[in-house]
Amino acid sequence: MNIARQVRPESSIDYLICPNYCGTVLLDTGESFSCSSCQLNFPVVDGIPVMLKSAATRNRESDDFLKHKRMAYESLEHYNEWYKQRGDFDRALKADQYFIRRLFTHLRLPVHPKILDIGAGSGYYGRIVKSLFDEELFSCDLAIEGLRQGKQAGLKKLFVMDAYALAFQDNFFDAIFAFGLNSFMKDDPTEFIDLLARLTRTLAPGGPFVYVFSTNLRQDSHQFGYSHTPKFVQSVFERSNLFETLELYCFIRPLAHLYGPLLLNPITTAVTQAVQKIVSMKKPGIRLVAIARKK
Repeated sequence: MNIARQVRPESSIDYLICPNYCGTVLLDTGESFSCSSCQLNFPVVDGIPVMLKSAATRNRESDDFLKHKRMAYESLEHYNEWYKQRGDFDRALKADQYFIRRLFTHLRLPVHPKILDIGAGSGYYGRIVKSLFDEELFSCDLAIEGLRQGKQAGLKKLFVMDAYALAFQDNFFDAIFAFGLNSFMKDDPTEFIDLLARLTRTLAPGGPFVYVFSTNLRQDSHQFGYSHTPKFVQSVFERSNLFETLELYCFIRPLAHLYGPLLLNPITTAVTQAVQKIVSMKKPGIRLVAIARKK
């Protein structure tokens, strides 16, 4: 998976490489990004580069995500149509702003970090990051309809991209945020670890990989459709041998601004019991927050 850095051609964006694993820096022709090695041309649609091999080859089977369970191409079509009809998911802005502030305080990133928001959707979390911190943000998703909304809201660096075949240089990002990336809906630890490896190739050593997803804190079977318990997530992150440290936290929305101590508090039995009490009162979104620093 290690892709060597290439010498930048004069008319290229030096951080974009061919997602076909040849490692070639792509030439910017104005209307597309061209790979001199593979002879593939990746189109730009409404100002958004579409860095999928299927977009360059007109062959659906060329995309890596088709090889993985629960990631059929029809899901991409579903999300594009969903964003057209619905616009976005239900949100809890106050809670999410509070979460992002606490997260950045905890991460202690370098000045002006480069951040990848993978599975960005409409750029909801990215817009919060930009409004609070104005960092260099790269928003990637498979669904161009969501990214169009992000562009309308003012986000700049938007890419249609496959999480399994990122078109970025090795060690390029100072942090990676995966907030609700559906590709992680996997029961097989080997597949989960494979995706972690593909994503963290682009993360600088020591940089944080932040994983946030609906989770099963109460150890119930497939609660809310997800079987990931804190124990499962801890196991796959540790087994991956990609990270030097791992922290697990709890985030509850839309109640995070009311129950602040539960946000970025290590998951313990006491926290799980508190979550159960809150769940009995309302139906909040229960999130697992894993912060792992790359070796």
